[in-house]
Amino acid sequence: MSIFRAIEQNDIEQIKKRLKPTVWKKKGQLNKVDGNTPLHYAVQYSQNKEIFEIIEKAGPNPNSQNNVILRFKIYGRTPLHIACLFKVDVSVIQSLLTLGSDLNIQDENTPFHFASAFFPKHGDICCFDPSKNRIDANLTDPSLYYHPNSEIIKLLIKKGAKLNIKNKFTPLHLLCMNKVEKSILELILSSGADINAQNNSTPLHYICKTKQYDLIDTLLVSSANTKLKDDETPLHLLCYNELDINSIQKLILADADVNSQNVNLIFEIQESPLHLLCKNSFVKPEFFDLFAKANAQFNARNSDTPLHIACKYHPRNYAIISKLIDLECDVNIKNEQSPLHILCLCAECDERVLKLLLKKNSKINEKDGNTPLHLACKFKLQQNQIKLLLDYGADKTLLTHKKPEDLASPEIVEFIKSYIPSKSGNQESRTNSKSQMNISINLISSNTDSNSNSNSHSNYSDSGQTNSKPIENINATPKTPNKISTINFNYQPIQINKEIDFESLILKKFIARGSFKEVFQGVWLGLDVAVMKLLFSESMSELEMNDFKTELSILSQLAHPNIVQFFGACTKEPNLCIIVEFCHQGNLFDYLQSEAQELPKQKQLRLAMDITKGIYYLHAYKIIHRDLKSPNILLDEFGVAKIADFGLSRTIDKSRTHLNSMVGTFNWMAPEIMYGDNYSFPADIYSLGIILWEIQTRKVPFEGLSAAILTKRVAIENKRLDLPQNGIFNSVIQQCWRIDPKKRPTIDQVLKMIEDIKSKL
Repeated sequence: MSIFRAIEQNDIEQIKKRLKPTVWKKKGQLNKVDGNTPLHYAVQYSQNKEIFEIIEKAGPNPNSQNNVILRFKIYGRTPLHIACLFKVDVSVIQSLLTLGSDLNIQDENTPFHFASAFFPKHGDICCFDPSKNRIDANLTDPSLYYHPNSEIIKLLIKKGAKLNIKNKFTPLHLLCMNKVEKSILELILSSGADINAQNNSTPLHYICKTKQYDLIDTLLVSSANTKLKDDETPLHLLCYNELDINSIQKLILADADVNSQNVNLIFEIQESPLHLLCKNSFVKPEFFDLFAKANAQFNARNSDTPLHIACKYHPRNYAIISKLIDLECDVNIKNEQSPLHILCLCAECDERVLKLLLKKNSKINEKDGNTPLHLACKFKLQQNQIKLLLDYGADKTLLTHKKPEDLASPEIVEFIKSYIPSKSGNQESRTNSKSQMNISINLISSNTDSNSNSNSHSNYSDSGQTNSKPIENINATPKTPNKISTINFNYQPIQINKEIDFESLILKKFIARGSFKEVFQGVWLGLDVAVMKLLFSESMSELEMNDFKTELSILSQLAHPNIVQFFGACTKEPNLCIIVEFCHQGNLFDYLQSEAQELPKQKQLRLAMDITKGIYYLHAYKIIHRDLKSPNILLDEFGVAKIADFGLSRTIDKSRTHLNSMVGTFNWMAPEIMYGDNYSFPADIYSLGIILWEIQTRKVPFEGLSAAILTKRVAIENKRLDLPQNGIFNSVIQQCWRIDPKKRPTIDQVLKMIEDIKSKL
């Protein structure tokens, strides 16, 4: 057995037997860089202090020809390099220094570089380059790495380590590339590390790249320069990531250049942080206020202005476009296209956004080869959007390559030909939908009957594909009605999006029956659908009818991958029906109860994200569901969760900020509802907490308890369900269950917490 194998196997007797007295301590051996002694091997392969002491006393043979670790010859390190890389006991490093190891010797990196690096426990030292060993602290298991050790770093600094030696990176760069402890960062900064040392990027760049937002203050207090850049500044990097408004505000207050241009090598354009912000799917209107206060140039151009980019990336987000226009973005600045042209490229653009640009005097007949009307026809915008362009003066006779109608569907061609401008100029000729809701049921009518509507089929297919993919824009906007016709019920009227002929439905299978409706699996235009049929009778209460109409009204306005998709309704007695997508995997309650085995964590996260995003969408449009529970969460064929059953949902507005009627299901009901207090959006948050508990445990919440006992335990005694050990949502659930509704997180805070959990798995 060789001395190297004995060290690797911690064989004390063999080590003693193999070692001979030597003069290994003479100058040069501790700092050997072109090969390895047993001391190298002992430091690398053993944390056994006894072995180290034996080798220290006996000493390795400097003339050994053993080539077991010959591979280290090209990439040679001193024993101190290796000890720092493997983060050995600080006493071992102390001994090496006492014996004369050179603290600042370099191959490419000093021992201090290695002490500052994260090294994988199963990594190959011969190929190790600390500058390329960047781990994502949120996605990588920390236990798989040797982490920088504050005691080792303190010792090296005390013994005179040079903090700013670099080949490409200083030790401070290496610390900031990975998840560094704040105490270590403060230690090295207070000892004289250059906060603005550049290898193209500064330490602040790396803190922003790795999303260590809690450490930004530490660097700024030490005078980190926010304006230094390689291709981009730290502010650019923050605008790429999942946006953290506090971090962006800190950099702006520290004099970050909000108008600095980076270089996008792919598209050969320059972009400011504001341009990147407009591309980000996490952007909210309040971010733009920060940039406005810092004198950002909202009409600065690369190839597109911020408004161009927002119209391209957020065509359904009224709040974002409206905020940019409020900040005086020019609606008529052209690159090759105006913002209006870009909006007309998107069939899913929000009508309110389109109208907003038109009201701001966007040039309606401006050409880039095509007018906005040409593009709207070519890219299949809806009839009401085409009408809006015509109402605001789009010239349907204007020729470029083709007339607008030559690009459109037959239905749109017919509509354009028959269009007569309204007498009120560029005001919409249709009645305002809010006033219509007070007197009638408003129905969208297509120009073809429901049996021949091929567009509906293709729209469903597109939506189905979207639902099976990650959500790119959580701020989807409710659908807006097209052409309006009027029908009256005896009850309070509602607005829906599409009339479906009951004769076009094929009812195949009975699914369930409620107090006032039956649910069937059916087929419509070749699609599997769910048909909710109202059990209409003279004995039906006004409350039951209103619940049905509320569900119809709300569903018709919603469009989101995590909300059950609405296709239309039958409104002619006696066949009053709501038609929605059919979710092949049934409801979440049955799915969770079908097996006792714990769900894989990734599956738990996917369900939680889907449900939370659906609630986020509802709350964004001031809708409280009021009956969130696992039986009301449906799963489509891809396992995507979708919120359903809006019969008890209500809208909150300025005139009504709270509700007080007792509704919902007690097992999922918030304590304030049980207690009879006013309630609002936090009631849904409490119910979400119960659903997350179900996802973790696959158990029935409060099984077998009566409403009276539940009220006593939950609302009066403030008792909650037992949380499972190591449940990934435990912290989120506890916050959702707080007795005080004001102390519960908002839905966007819950979404952020779940995203953080996902990033750490």
